[in-house]
Amino acid sequence: MDRLDDFYNQLLLGFTMPDRMWVGKPRKTKFAQSTLNLTRNGIMSADRFFVHDELLEEAVKMSMLPPKKLVELVGFARPCMNNMWIEWNEALRVKLLHKQYLERFKALGIEDKLEPLEERTLPDKCGYHIWQLASYYDHTDALNVPNSPQRKYRHSSFSEMGYYYNSYSTIQGKIMFTPMSYYLSLEPMTTKELLSDHTAFGNRGHSTRKKDMEDHDKVRIQCALKGFGSTYWKIHEKIATRYMVKIAELMSVSFHEMVYSWFSEEYMQNNIQQNFTGSSDSMNGDMRFIVALNCLINYPHFVIQKESPKVYQPRTMYGRRMPRNEMRILTLELPKPHGVTYYTRKFKNVGSPKRRHKRRGHDRYMKLKDGTVVKKWIEEQWVGNEELGTIFHEYDLKKNVKRKEG
Repeated sequence: MDRLDDFYNQLLLGFTMPDRMWVGKPRKTKFAQSTLNLTRNGIMSADRFFVHDELLEEAVKMSMLPPKKLVELVGFARPCMNNMWIEWNEALRVKLLHKQYLERFKALGIEDKLEPLEERTLPDKCGYHIWQLASYYDHTDALNVPNSPQRKYRHSSFSEMGYYYNSYSTIQGKIMFTPMSYYLSLEPMTTKELLSDHTAFGNRGHSTRKKDMEDHDKVRIQCALKGFGSTYWKIHEKIATRYMVKIAELMSVSFHEMVYSWFSEEYMQNNIQQNFTGSSDSMNGDMRFIVALNCLINYPHFVIQKESPKVYQPRTMYGRRMPRNEMRILTLELPKPHGVTYYTRKFKNVGSPKRRHKRRGHDRYMKLKDGTVVKKWIEEQWVGNEELGTIFHEYDLKKNVKRKEG
């Protein structure tokens, strides 16, 4: 994928003229416009990750691990930023995934059950805006509402360990989003917790009645089925139910962050099942792939390589200049077998003062006196001296390729 045409900048331009660049047209109400602005501001403040084509194949292969391994991986798939944007070449990902499915289906002798790939209908690009729930609540100012259910769960494991995944894609040059979005938690979430929080799927009155909870339990099973890929579960048909139940404990679904810019609350409530089905089909298998990507990003042996920003020629789309964010690019080559290596250093004085910059969330491994290794998650944080200036980072994800000597 050409970095000049990255989806993020196209999306930012799309916010300035949504009537021309999006599928469908936004509503003209004040609330719809405020939702649009809120989403734009959230995406603009997100830390950016771009997945190179050569890494896609590795992530797709990793996403094909057996269900038992995949369930274990979810605990390591914590997004390294509380507000992040990640994008990739979706058409290529789908083709690579179809190739993996075809190999598995042939091995099982059931290749006739695999639906053919319709390349004409494939999205061009795909990106996800991922929020930690607590950070999302802060962004929307929900905590300022008296007696808000978010206030209750702001510092609970529900909001700290749960993440909100909003899908965006382009097809034939137009931007689109799914009306529904997935939740994925690092720890099991009870249905009662979810229904006590008004962001849960289709819940208008924060009801925790027995029938409502039973209905939502069924929805969560569907989240696991479609979120981790209905075709994937066909390969593991004999054990699918057992592991879908485990994944369902970590998942739920809600309205997309952009939904009220395009649709009224009445329309969404009256067409919940239709929107859920359509969104689930569009995001089929995406969560399994993102779990693999997050695990690769969190791989303990990685390389950070500084690159000099390239000079791009100004581009226009629909008569407007494409935004070009000035950011320093960090390349994470994944995975790396021998520790952490910094390829280039512009300053040799390691102890000199550093400009303010954001350090991404990461696992820290500590060896105790008895030899036990303990893992602790270190939250993202701003470090350095603000008086010396601020550096904004963009993450460029690539596969590490060993170079032959001689």
